[in-house]
Amino acid sequence: MSHSVSSNRLPYKPVVLIAVAAALSLFGDMALYAILPIHFGVLGLIPLQVGILLSANRWIRLLTNHLAEKLSGKIDNLVLLTAALITGSILAAVYGFMPPFWLFLSGRLIWGFSWSLIRQIGIMTSVDLSEVDSVGRTIGFYKGITQLGSMAGILLAGILFDAGGFSRTLFILAGISLTAVPFGYTGYKIVPVYIKRRAKSIKRKKRSISPSFIIQSMIVGCIGRGVVMSTLGYILVQKVGGNITFKDVVIGVATINGVILASKNIINSVLSPLLGTLSDNLGNKKSLPLFFFLGAISMGLSVITMSLFPLIILLIIFFISDAALQISLSSIAAKKGPESYASMATGFDFGAAVGPLLSWTLVELFSTPVLSFPVGAILYSAGFALSLFRKG
Repeated sequence: MSHSVSSNRLPYKPVVLIAVAAALSLFGDMALYAILPIHFGVLGLIPLQVGILLSANRWIRLLTNHLAEKLSGKIDNLVLLTAALITGSILAAVYGFMPPFWLFLSGRLIWGFSWSLIRQIGIMTSVDLSEVDSVGRTIGFYKGITQLGSMAGILLAGILFDAGGFSRTLFILAGISLTAVPFGYTGYKIVPVYIKRRAKSIKRKKRSISPSFIIQSMIVGCIGRGVVMSTLGYILVQKVGGNITFKDVVIGVATINGVILASKNIINSVLSPLLGTLSDNLGNKKSLPLFFFLGAISMGLSVITMSLFPLIILLIIFFISDAALQISLSSIAAKKGPESYASMATGFDFGAAVGPLLSWTLVELFSTPVLSFPVGAILYSAGFALSLFRKG
């Protein structure tokens, strides 16, 4: 790790620029999550195809994360990052032409590979430019900026779609994504040469992470990104009904669901630097048990909570725990080297891909989504137990 940057200062300029590039690259991807569930019929898609398209980029990353790690150790990362950013913009434009399903699916798979490259290079550059005791803080800044891209992409896509339709929206967002290229190129171009050389030497070292650590990564991806996110709206309907009345104002459950999910994005963007700093100060042996414990408790209490406002508080606590765990796990793995980070990211992606399937299978079998909370509590408790016995 570099020792030329004070932990009291903002992260190096390259980290900020590459994070902005990653955020901008997400606009086309996020637009699909906002628009496809509404507009799929006009595109000639059936619901099953929508599910495939929205999850394909995650499933392919189970293969491409390690490929990205290998390529980043052999090919100039400036070339890889620039190519991945350009590809993301081109794919958004391709979606705008409303292609047939097979071409749409091909684009989603290519995007998954592109994101593997962007994420691998972005995170490892952040680590290489950090001091040993501030890796979590730097990754927190990186993730916070990147999350702003997710928020802005979904919001802007919805506004543009209502104003101008599908194709025009994707073409505009493709243009915005193209602006990621100068940010990414400039950001990596100004990374000090000695950092790039040392990163190459680090890549030749084999420092693996334990299977239990990968399981913890799967748990975090499965519950936060998968189970809770995919069933929250359905759970709210079961617990509080179709709407609530607050001071004579009727508020629909869809609005409530949107506000709660927005709070998750706000936590991930605004609080990530603070959570990263907290993770650094606590250290590996304390941060994981603490945040798994808080997540397990919040999920457990959510099972028995029937009132809306206590439920919202518990979900916010869970979202904070989820964000902190993502940063802690990323920091621990990335400090061990690119291969370890790729393994952690693959575990997380696998959990995120399986989570919706798990939660909706439970709905199919038991006709209720409320089992999502007990599953979350059980798996987070398992993560807590694993963290107590993890070495290092």
